[in-house]
Amino acid sequence: MYSGVAFSPTISNAPLANADFNAFRPDIIGDPHLSSPSANLWFNPAAYTAPQAPYRDGDASKGSLRGPALFVFNLSLSKEFVIVENKTIEFRWENFNAFNHVNLGLPSTTQIDVGGAGQITSTANPMRQMQLALHYRF
Repeated sequence: MYSGVAFSPTISNAPLANADFNAFRPDIIGDPHLSSPSANLWFNPAAYTAPQAPYRDGDASKGSLRGPALFVFNLSLSKEFVIVENKTIEFRWENFNAFNHVNLGLPSTTQIDVGGAGQITSTANPMRQMQLALHYRF
């Protein structure tokens, strides 16, 4: 189990900054945290605005938001069969994400001034995967 990954809100257009950067930190004007975040809206992009003072970044701190928590459970079972004195065959069955829990990724964009801000459109890890293996030792 992992807590959510920290990420920072950004804004792509800050006219008063008078700089040539790709992204700026915005100013906070409200509460960005939602009472029940979901994949449709993980944080409140309306809680931010472009920096209002000239020549500066906004006051939203780096890593001020957290992504969804991750729950990963991997499972492995194996059995070793002895053929003769020093020759064995091992059978392995491995499950990755054994309970097939959906772990959401970070919001697709952390830029608050574009469409889809705050929405999660990806997963952090794939669905359940299994593999079988035979290992012959001699």
